[in-house]
Amino acid sequence: MLLAIPKLDYLMYNDQAVSFLISLALHTIVQRNSPGLASIYLGLALSMKAPVILIIPSYMGVLMYIYGLRAVLDSFNTIICIQIALALPFMKSFGGGTDLWTYMEYAKYFGGSQE
Repeated sequence: MLLAIPKLDYLMYNDQAVSFLISLALHTIVQRNSPGLASIYLGLALSMKAPVILIIPSYMGVLMYIYGLRAVLDSFNTIICIQIALALPFMKSFGGGTDLWTYMEYAKYFGGSQE
């Protein structure tokens, strides 16, 4: 019986918090019928780890099926606004040490340096 319990020592940094936020988002959309609050939880999870972006298409599909196009657009807007709000303290124009183009190069959105 004890051998059937999986070991949880393989989890990486912030995996538990991301799993909690995803579960909270699913609970919020199913039980509380609040897609806006679920989008906030999903946006916070996305700010912690990038693989959460793989959940967003199915999440948007569920929103489209249950609530319609307006909820999908509102949810997408909420997630983008959360990402911008969390990135602003690191931007040079808002007191941080990095300008937008350098941030995009470090993130390798445009291929990074070819050195």
